[in-house]
Amino acid sequence: MDNDELDRITEWSHCLTRCTSDPERSSQCFAECERKKNAPRPKVVIDESASPPPPPEPDRPMSSYFWVLGLLLGVVGVGGGIRHMQRKRDEAFWATATEDVDRWAALRAEQEAAKERFPSVAAAIERLRGQDPGFSRVLFEDFLHALYVEAQTARGGDPEVLRAWLSPPALESLVRLRADEVKAVIVGSLETLEVTVDETARKLVVRVAFDANYTELKGQKEESFYAHEIWTLERSADAKSRPPARARVLDCAVCGAPVEKLVGGTCGHCGASLGEGKSDWLVRSIAIENRELRGPLLTGTTEEEGTDLPTLVAPDVKSEFAALTARDPEFSWSAFTTRIELVFRTFHAAWAEQKLGPVRAFLSDSLFELQRYWVRAYVAQGLRNVTDEPRIVSVALSRVVRDAHFDAITVRVFAECKDFTLDASGRVVGGSRERVRQYSEYWTFIRSVERRGPARGAPECPSCGAPADGIDMAGTCAKCGVKVTTGEFDWVLSRIEQDEVYRL
Repeated sequence: MDNDELDRITEWSHCLTRCTSDPERSSQCFAECERKKNAPRPKVVIDESASPPPPPEPDRPMSSYFWVLGLLLGVVGVGGGIRHMQRKRDEAFWATATEDVDRWAALRAEQEAAKERFPSVAAAIERLRGQDPGFSRVLFEDFLHALYVEAQTARGGDPEVLRAWLSPPALESLVRLRADEVKAVIVGSLETLEVTVDETARKLVVRVAFDANYTELKGQKEESFYAHEIWTLERSADAKSRPPARARVLDCAVCGAPVEKLVGGTCGHCGASLGEGKSDWLVRSIAIENRELRGPLLTGTTEEEGTDLPTLVAPDVKSEFAALTARDPEFSWSAFTTRIELVFRTFHAAWAEQKLGPVRAFLSDSLFELQRYWVRAYVAQGLRNVTDEPRIVSVALSRVVRDAHFDAITVRVFAECKDFTLDASGRVVGGSRERVRQYSEYWTFIRSVERRGPARGAPECPSCGAPADGIDMAGTCAKCGVKVTTGEFDWVLSRIEQDEVYRL
């Protein structure tokens, strides 16, 4: 061992000793000592013109170096003690952290358990013993359609007029997408994703998914967008639902004053404070999941999902069906299925021709908007979907529900057809002209609870008996001037749900 190496080891040992005085940064200090130890030492340049060096001293005995070994052993021992202390400290830290994580997980589990989920808004209201016997799923969805259209249209004007229904964060989501004008707003589909309750605040919380398209005008530029949005709404369990006549009208939920009277979330007519979810639904947040110029993908072949699944049947379907027939002895299953056949044939013929007029009399407003949405999507891409030789194979009863305004019957329709999509030149770009596609869907029909009598099986106005082709796109008969698509006169189709998404 030469003198340079001895000096290097000595410096290194002193450096390690200094590290023991600062346990918090000992690891970093040890690394710095190791770096200095291995760093190249500067070379000494000898000037031969200088005086000769003194004669070398005699060799020192090896025992004189034992103190170095002792020092190294001491440093190793101290380092081991430091590492032991660090390990104990780390173990204590992670034990505390694990306890915190466990407590956090337990708290989250407790919160999730308290956040009970329900299959419907009506079930949540019942759970909270809410004072809203007039709640109707049909009217709730009509209200959501109207609110969505008004909110998008307001982006081209003053969104503040909707403060009674939109929280500040929801308004901000709309303001970020301001345009000179927003028009032709079509709600393609609406799905209730989740219903939960806050029992402490007696509040309902609902997450709803919208698929829609609309046209924006900015300066001289006009563009059509397809959007997928998630809205979270809340409302007191004790608020009252809107009656049928006001389901699609935005006004004061307390006195019915027009929206022009609502300033800053307060009604200028009755003085009610509206923007808090106490008397009507309040949109807490709007999440725009997707917004693009490109339309939906309509070419290619999509395989059926869920057709082989067993039919979902409500546990009380037999008793509810018996109660329906007891209230209306003229109602019969055979006449009802005959009307299903009529709607099925008329719908497929109108769909293939991309002219929905003939089927308008049999569809609710919201479902008609959905079908018009898809027809326009096909037309916009120069495509036409054809369902050739459609045939119902069987119909199975799934659910019968009654609320304050409507009777609703959901059936599973098993059917088959040749399903294919043509481009502008008549070339098949999806499906097959030859292969028969077998599928099933859940159809929900509604009728006013005030109506009695057998279902009609002829294409006619249910009010005056005039031909159904005289019913306009608003659902009004040209002869008697009555709107017939609300279910007030006969069963109308209000929902079509695929096997994989239908829930009881």
